[in-house]
Amino acid sequence: MTKTIVCSHCKTSKPITACNKKRANRGLLGNTQPYCRPCQRERQRAYYRKNTRAQLERMYKNRRRRKKEIHEFLANYFKKNTCVDCAKKKLRIKKLLQGKVPNSTINQVTKLMDSDIRNLTFDHLHTRGDKEHTIADMIRDIQPLHKIKKEIQKCVVRCHNCHDIITVKRSRNWRYHAYRQLTK
Repeated sequence: MTKTIVCSHCKTSKPITACNKKRANRGLLGNTQPYCRPCQRERQRAYYRKNTRAQLERMYKNRRRRKKEIHEFLANYFKKNTCVDCAKKKLRIKKLLQGKVPNSTINQVTKLMDSDIRNLTFDHLHTRGDKEHTIADMIRDIQPLHKIKKEIQKCVVRCHNCHDIITVKRSRNWRYHAYRQLTK
């Protein structure tokens, strides 16, 4: 025997599965909306037609807030994480110049190599999982921050120059072969 509910709008008896669950108690049985799905849809459309401007303002306000939240997260992330390849180059330069050049000069040289936030990007590593979306597309589409963070876990930070070099190396296209010929 299936449970039934009487819709508050159309006053017809329908199975309980014809109604949506209440948001606050989605996991509990018996906590359903008082309207069946067709009546609920009709009510929501009527509300939207009546309050279109307010709904759009609320939507745009939330989008701006979420976009700002995403940008702040990314700025802090890039501040903490610089290009992995440039970091290795910096260490090599420090070791190479140690004792030959004053430390102040070494610091100036390596400071020039610091990755500028404007030049950083994410490089997906297929060893960390399959790429579902590009991070740039997720930011543009204002995806939820937790989804962006999940996708970032599959990436390393690289500057655009290092990212391009790695991409050419991975793809082994004509640039890769031309570079190998030129550097022989």
